[in-house]
Parts: sequence; structure tokens; C-alpha cells
Amino acid sequence: MISSSDDVPISVKGVFIAETKGGSVPIVLLEDDEEKIMPIYIGPAEAVSIHMALRSEVPSRPLTHDLFVSLLNNIEYEIQKIIIDELKGNIYYAKMILENDKRCFELDARPSDCIAIAIRTGIPIFVKSEVFNQSTVAIEELGELRMMDDLT
Repeated sequence: MISSSDDVPISVKGVFIAETKGGSVPIVLLEDDEEKIMPIYIGPAEAVSIHMALRSEVPSRPLTHDLFVSLLNNIEYEIQKIIIDELKGNIYYAKMILENDKRCFELDARPSDCIAIAIRTGIPIFVKSEVFNQSTVAIEELGELRMMDDLT
């Protein structure tokens, strides 16, 4: 996949707990250079993994995302970038672009897994501009958010 000019580079603002009608839900907030916010609701395990990576915490035993990074390093593939490229209903889709000196290919993956791996490896994360533009919200629209730090 060739990088497109409509790919928005983003950073991970943090992992939070959002209070919804259904209860407390982990959420990762993505942010562009203009400080526009894109929320993605994620699972608890992915929330812990992303949060630990953001804090540069190394678990005593590898988490699944650590194992994946270690595997890639041992088979000599590098992740070039992550791109969140589609939104169907309320579900985001992402691709991980991998390559070595002989081959380049895409892996379909959950955005939360891609984010956890990208933070560990320092690779860039992008969102297709059309997906980003339809997904951004004012922070106030998210209601009450608690920092993941408050729970760990």
C-alpha cells in the first residue's frame, strides 16, 4: 500500500474510561496536529496493553502484542505503518503494512491491536481522511472520561 496524501498522521492521546449508558467502557483517543479528537472504543485487554506501552512499562511476561513484535523481529519483517482505513457501522478496520527486502504486504487487523503494536515499535499511525473527518468529536461530546491511570 502506498502512502496517500489523504492519510492523516495521528498520535495516541491516551486511554480513558468512558461512562456510557451500558456502563464503563475503555476508549483510546487519537489526535491529529490540529488537536481534533477521534475516539475508538476498545476491549479491556487492549486498553491495558496500550496504556502500558504509552507508559513504557514492560510486563514481567510478554503480552500478545509484545510477542507479535518479537516474532516479526525474528523473521526479519518490519512494520512500515498502520492505517485505520475504514468505518462500517460502528466498527473501524485497519491494516498493518509489513515488509522486508523481498516482500511487502498488508495484514487486516483490529485498530486496537495495531495501536498497541505501533506504540511498542514507534511506527507511524495514520487514519484515512474521510474516516477521520467523519469520526472526530468535540471532547465534551464524550461525557465523563476518567484517566486509565486512575484504575491502575
